[in-house]
Amino acid sequence: MGAKFASIHVYDPEKKMTDEQFKTAYLDELHDIEKELQKRCVTFHNLFGEIVTQETKDKLRGIVAAEHDEVIFSNSGDWHSAFDRNYTFETIEDAALSVSQIVNQPVFYATLYDDDIFMFGVCREGRRVTRQIQIGFFASRAYGIKREAADAKAFCQQLNLKNTSFVEKLCKQKNHRRSIEMIERLLGISIWEV
Repeated sequence: MGAKFASIHVYDPEKKMTDEQFKTAYLDELHDIEKELQKRCVTFHNLFGEIVTQETKDKLRGIVAAEHDEVIFSNSGDWHSAFDRNYTFETIEDAALSVSQIVNQPVFYATLYDDDIFMFGVCREGRRVTRQIQIGFFASRAYGIKREAADAKAFCQQLNLKNTSFVEKLCKQKNHRRSIEMIERLLGISIWEV
């Protein structure tokens, strides 16, 4: 097993949100305990065909609450960040899209799965602006995902980046470790861990 992480970052140079407002908005949108509990009860019922007992609900509530507590928040310069192990390459983009609908700011997301799938992108107002997928041969065959290069111009516009040649190099990069280093240098944030 290789390295894994998932993070979502809101670009907020004008300080429209406090750290606490970001944390509250993030948790309310992505980790509302009761809303998530209801989804899991429905899934449980659909999978097993059983009525969900109060005991099962209590266990599920405990699992959801533990996930809620696993999110680590930080602030670095113009960025509000959430490091959230609850997401993977399959779910991170939908989470970032949801956050981008409520914060009205550009949202950058990144995820690494098993050192074989690295994905990052930018969302705004509930839509994907651009994304990049770097994937190894075996993961490509296993998951049916294809490589995708980000649009350097869109990336620069959304995040107010001036070093376009550096962003173009990032968008052509195929090595995920090098990409992570480039992103962290470019944005001035840690995308892996705080």
